[in-house]
Amino acid sequence: MKAEKGILTGYEGDDDYRIFVQPCNTTCRSRGITFDEKVITTVKSNFTVNINSDIDEYESIQKLKSEKHEENKLKRKKLLITVTC
Repeated sequence: MKAEKGILTGYEGDDDYRIFVQPCNTTCRSRGITFDEKVITTVKSNFTVNINSDIDEYESIQKLKSEKHEENKLKRKKLLITVTC
């Protein structure tokens, strides 16, 4: 079997790699992969990533969690008060 150079595009299952083989313009799945870590390729993209929106979303989720936690603490405290009275 002849070896071909390819690009790792993902994983399939626990043991398989999904590889894009350029000369054939196809993808394949294989376990017998040898990685050449000396070769580094860069990919130019035409899109921008807005990191701030992710941070804002994360912070709003954390705020909601904190508010919910405080609300639950108050409910437990009220329950405790009504039980002891």
